[in-house]
Amino acid sequence: MVSKREVYIISFKVKKGCDHWGVYFPSESTPTKGKIINISGSPYTGYQHEVKHYWDSKLDQSEIRLYLLGETDASNVVDAEGDGKMKVVFEFNKADRFEDVANGHPPPVVDSALIPTGTVSEVTLALWYDIPGMKRCQEWASEFIDDVVKQGLLPESAVEVCAIARAERNMPPKA
Repeated sequence: MVSKREVYIISFKVKKGCDHWGVYFPSESTPTKGKIINISGSPYTGYQHEVKHYWDSKLDQSEIRLYLLGETDASNVVDAEGDGKMKVVFEFNKADRFEDVANGHPPPVVDSALIPTGTVSEVTLALWYDIPGMKRCQEWASEFIDDVVKQGLLPESAVEVCAIARAERNMPPKA
């Protein structure tokens, strides 16, 4: 029998901003620990790829939500060797099928034409909403998930889960 790994969208609640998204792979031995593939940065600074190995939900103070995307063959996911302490890397392991696919999705770059202007409060509020053409972690993760579904690493239902997570993300209060 082929061993399976669960794969989730992990959504971190952010005060005064959109939820931060990554793709989470719980450890087979310790479900509260695992690997997160995501991008880090901001629309102002640009983004970079990031893989958090041995991320531990018990040590993270963030409010998180998990959305089960499905299962994949365990052979598609390679856990880093180490002492079990969290480490962050900015390069992908080509032996990991998900990391290899993520490597084909460049992180978003700064597009000054899309950056809202105004006071700090106005800009912060504007960035909470979807801005056509501007990609953030949610858009990057959605495109990445679409691609792994097309490559057969996750079931088609993962695309629907993305839509549910997007609808449930935190949004600013109505003015």
